[in-house]
Amino acid sequence: MPSPPPLPGSQQSDLRLSIATALDGRIADAVRVSLYSRESQSGKWVELSHGDAKERETTFVITYEFARARTLRFLVQDPKTNRFLGFVDVAESDVVQGNETCLALISSPPDDLQVAACTSASSQAASITVRATPLMDSLEPRTLVRLVLKADGLPKMDIGGKADPYFKIFKHDSPARDSWIEVFKSDVIKNTLEPTWKPTEIEFQAICDSDPGNELKVELWDWDMASSHDYIGSALVTLSQIEESSPLELQITNEKKKAKHSDYTNSGRLVFEPIEYLGRTTFHFSEHLRDLDLAISIAVDFTSSNGKPSDPASLHHTDPGLGLCSAYEDALNLLLADTPLTHFNHDGKITAFGFGARFPDGNAPPMFPLNGNFKDSHCVGLEGLLESYRKVLTEVSFFGPTNMAPLVELVAGWAKKKVDKYRPHILGKYSVLIILTDGEITDLKPTTAALVRASSLPMSVVVVGIGKRDVEWEELEKLDADGQVLQTDRGDKAVRDVLQFVKMSDFEADREAFRRTVLEEIPDQIMSYCKLKGLRPKELRY
Repeated sequence: MPSPPPLPGSQQSDLRLSIATALDGRIADAVRVSLYSRESQSGKWVELSHGDAKERETTFVITYEFARARTLRFLVQDPKTNRFLGFVDVAESDVVQGNETCLALISSPPDDLQVAACTSASSQAASITVRATPLMDSLEPRTLVRLVLKADGLPKMDIGGKADPYFKIFKHDSPARDSWIEVFKSDVIKNTLEPTWKPTEIEFQAICDSDPGNELKVELWDWDMASSHDYIGSALVTLSQIEESSPLELQITNEKKKAKHSDYTNSGRLVFEPIEYLGRTTFHFSEHLRDLDLAISIAVDFTSSNGKPSDPASLHHTDPGLGLCSAYEDALNLLLADTPLTHFNHDGKITAFGFGARFPDGNAPPMFPLNGNFKDSHCVGLEGLLESYRKVLTEVSFFGPTNMAPLVELVAGWAKKKVDKYRPHILGKYSVLIILTDGEITDLKPTTAALVRASSLPMSVVVVGIGKRDVEWEELEKLDADGQVLQTDRGDKAVRDVLQFVKMSDFEADREAFRRTVLEEIPDQIMSYCKLKGLRPKELRY
């Protein structure tokens, strides 16, 4: 069944990387930075681009794809002598989800990359700061930021005991952050110590270079007709701070007065009313990357059709002594070992359940935590998950059935609780449930109903078919309703597609393609949820 077309920008995103290199703590204005990429641990490094610093900054454009696990390498040299200054490797996902990423450079050349032009290593302490921002060309129309400022408690500046205040907004003119550039100047309000300026609308790109985490300086001045204007004071702020604490109150500080008078407190108070963003109602997946925090849940099939673990033909057969992992372990490694799922799983915890097993006391629960802890079913990372999985293999007998509705309902309940009621327009935790199974589903109707209910929640479900058995997957194919609306027998319809079904056996010759296929629909599903709920990026507004 053909997949629906992706939402704009959900599969690939063009990002601009702005790079400032520091040597011995100072921003260098004469370096050459080369950018390489590698798509897997066994892959080769490929040079994407290189460039010399211009105005103390090197800029590259890359295409980011969520489903692709890629490592970036930054190699820094002296452009005149080709002297090696350092390099660093970093996961692409780590770069694109942070406001700025500061990376310490390794001072010895990498062994796995021939750098013929490098003549010697540098003893200088070096680092690079990388800032990733989506390209504006694909994000029209640009957003306007509407700010409302007022002040009170200003000092008396004129003979009449009042002031004629106005304000200026400045941003840093480069990643070095060593100078300011003016981006806005307000009108003057005459004869007051408690001004409220009319709403100010500034293009988002112009005020903060498309990054609300960038620091701004607001200066207050007293207008004079016959002489130079008098400086009142200033305050530092970011758009993110204004958004998170509206109204936001800041002290106005006059640095010279503070240094001169020990009893100086402030020169008044600056107040920012709630911020507004105008001009766009739809957003790009790359704009949500900084908000994205995935809650990962794994469910493993322990039904009898898998075969006993002691049988070499079993899908659960494992022999650590021979370095042999089971088919389920193989899938878990491909999906969770240094992949985008774990890169965006900020707390490093993975919820893990089993289903279809029977315990020695005869109990056959619809599901059970792999770690045995019903109060806290989290495993710490992939290693913790695999450890719990191997332990369960020695404690249960394989039974049945292959019921998935309880799993979907459990994760849906968590997803509902994680919806941020205090910030209803911002994406918070997004849950991804991955079900690994070897056979056909046995509760199609209840699972269909559970998926329909879950379609309004921040979650996705991926079902992975394990093994080479001649299994007919017709029921799961029905659930993977690409291009069709999933609905129950009662006529209840899903508001969006939340399920992806992938057969692992289809990718025996290309394991990387398997992982990418499992992940490729998640960006579309995240964006469809954001569109459904009218969510806007917290950190990026264009």
